[in-house]
Amino acid sequence: MRRRKAELRARVNGSLTLRYQRTGLTSYAGLEFVRRWLHRDGIVALLRHELTRALPSTDYGVVRVMLVVLALLLSGGRRLRHLRYLTGDPLVLRFCGLRQLPTARTVGRWLAAFRARHLRRLQAVNARVAARAIRETGHRRLTIEVDGSVVSTGLTVAWARRGFNPHRRKVRATTRSRPMRHRAGRCCASRIGPATSMTGRLRGPSCAHSCARGG
Repeated sequence: MRRRKAELRARVNGSLTLRYQRTGLTSYAGLEFVRRWLHRDGIVALLRHELTRALPSTDYGVVRVMLVVLALLLSGGRRLRHLRYLTGDPLVLRFCGLRQLPTARTVGRWLAAFRARHLRRLQAVNARVAARAIRETGHRRLTIEVDGSVVSTGLTVAWARRGFNPHRRKVRATTRSRPMRHRAGRCCASRIGPATSMTGRLRGPSCAHSCARGG
């Protein structure tokens, strides 16, 4: 049964009073600190401004579903089906700004609607957030470590190829980080295209523009 948007979304009007004591109603109190940081630093406002109309629409709201995925990862979930362990938790709902969490199938359909153009918008927002974080450190030099870790995947995952994992060469895999991509075969990740591509993005006009604007 499809519900009205007013039954799904909720307003968060203020900060909770935090008390350190033995009893509690939730196992995810740390999400409240993350929620305050996201709003204080303007991350949620940035997501609303840049991605609300750029990503596939949903009755729950684009930014709210993104916060659902973030809450799932922060709470230790690794599969969409793990959302059922968060259902009804008051602080998870507060973190996402919802009255009830979407099901794993709902989130899965939303993610399945993503295309390459959507990923490019996400990468652009990620570059702006990273640029602002770099600017706030005040450092003039950065040391970048290029990690060659990979994740084994199924046969239908985009950009996954055989040969990334030296211990399981017949299994398709992809890199953990984006927008870096590994080349198949015996090659060092720090000496080929991905490293050059990443440094080019850090030196690119979009990142420099974000640093100059401070946002």
